[in-house]
Amino acid sequence: MKSAASFVLSVVLCLSGGHATAQISEVIEQAMPSIVAITVETQGDAFRFAYRPKSRGSGVVFDAVRGLIITNAHVVDGINILQRITVATQDGHFLPARVVGSHEDSDVAVLRV
Repeated sequence: MKSAASFVLSVVLCLSGGHATAQISEVIEQAMPSIVAITVETQGDAFRFAYRPKSRGSGVVFDAVRGLIITNAHVVDGINILQRITVATQDGHFLPARVVGSHEDSDVAVLRV
């Protein structure tokens, strides 16, 4: 996930005041397992059961024990019974998820796998 590495790099640079340190690769290596890919798929209709992508985004696992992930609210906006959320982890697992809560004004949502 090249975009996840770019995201982590951006966060590190932001937190370091724009000055990359010698340990940047170590920070990225430590953070990468917590970065996930999120796909929202919608079912065609009542007669076609195949799912097709509706939206995609990334997220960060912030509580692995409880399976909680933070992402952008616009990625999971308007989820209904004909849609499903799938989380892809760095180690190749695909997990179903559900929205625990979201705040559209802040564009933040929490998922549970």
